[in-house]
Amino acid sequence: MKSNNTGSPNLAPIRNTNTRCGSITCKNGGSCLNMGGNKYGCRCDSSGQWLGTDCSIPNPCIRISCSNHGKCYYRTDATYYCVCSSGYSGNNCQLSTATSTIANAAIPNNPCVLKRPCFNGGTCLPKNNIRGEFTCVCPQYYTGATCQTKISSAATTLTTTTSSNTCGICELKSRIDFGDRIVNGQPVYTYTWPWIVSLQIRGSHFCGGTLIDAYHVITAAHCFDSSGVSPTMYKVVAGLLNLRQAQSSNVQQLIVDRIFRHEQYSSTKLINDIAIIKLRTPARITSAVYPICLPNSNGNQDPQIGQSVQIAGWGYTNSATKQLAQQLQEANIEILNINGDSYGGPGCNVWTKQGLSMDKTRQICAMSRDTRIDSCQGDSGGPLIRNIGTKWFLFGIVSYGDTICASSKAAGVYTRVSAYIPWIQQKIKL
Repeated sequence: MKSNNTGSPNLAPIRNTNTRCGSITCKNGGSCLNMGGNKYGCRCDSSGQWLGTDCSIPNPCIRISCSNHGKCYYRTDATYYCVCSSGYSGNNCQLSTATSTIANAAIPNNPCVLKRPCFNGGTCLPKNNIRGEFTCVCPQYYTGATCQTKISSAATTLTTTTSSNTCGICELKSRIDFGDRIVNGQPVYTYTWPWIVSLQIRGSHFCGGTLIDAYHVITAAHCFDSSGVSPTMYKVVAGLLNLRQAQSSNVQQLIVDRIFRHEQYSSTKLINDIAIIKLRTPARITSAVYPICLPNSNGNQDPQIGQSVQIAGWGYTNSATKQLAQQLQEANIEILNINGDSYGGPGCNVWTKQGLSMDKTRQICAMSRDTRIDSCQGDSGGPLIRNIGTKWFLFGIVSYGDTICASSKAAGVYTRVSAYIPWIQQKIKL
């Protein structure tokens, strides 16, 4: 070892081109450093892509972008956190403090602000203003109470849609009662139904859909009867309340990668009316954009005859004028016997008489006691939902009904989601 003029040793590490470094091997282009005293370490390549004692851990800040000029910092366990610039918050700095979103609301001792507990891009949501309690919404391939555990893509079949940490939570109460309706109804509260999305062609809404994880949306197969399934035709708009406010800070415009229509879908019988949209890039999970839970495949969670369920959408408020609701609408309806009459009208029997097959194992029949309340064109593909405890589940997809909305006693028909869980699992693996 050389000495400098003062007699003190030169402690600069000696670079060694060998990848073998004492008892470890430097990986991914890392070089060995002799630290002196039989101590060795790896210097990872200058690209910054690799971390760890042997340069084997991917730097999460390479693939993660902290929004709005936030800065990414990594931890030694390959998790990361963002330090946000003034005026922004959220785990990826995606939320503007000016918008007063649920996730960054001024809650006393807000754990999402004080602790920054969610790892790997998870979004922290305080629980209904209860001090110290929070929920982490995990991105794809991560799970756990704080999104700390990485899971393989093969293991994510429905993990991102059924985990208690990742679905079915809305922070504000709906103000639905039996007087509200989609046809000429009342506007929806912000974040009431954060899983509903607008499917659009060249900026125009044509169908609804429901986010089931960061990469996938469920809708109706018949939504693509006219325009086909070319992904370049469509956009998915999430976090939207008013169709005229697509540039709002909470709105995400998402590019479609693939569209899967059910292989046995029949446009004449309107059976198997279900499709899945795969997004090219994941939706950012926020208070305004949040996946819903999926039910069990055995149907034991499905709503029963006489029970109330909710529908929502931007469909026509008047089928004669074909005027879309600019503001998202919501309504309460009831589950009916698919083969029976109800409320003095034909119920779903009217469709059987017109030659359509009614299959209670694959379809749901529903309508309101008030025949002025109905889903309508443009609501197609949207959700029929019901809560179980504090979680909301997707039980139906708006399929078809009378062409003259809310003016007859014919009930609406909805695709029964529980009947298609194996098919959904198969498609979201692709």
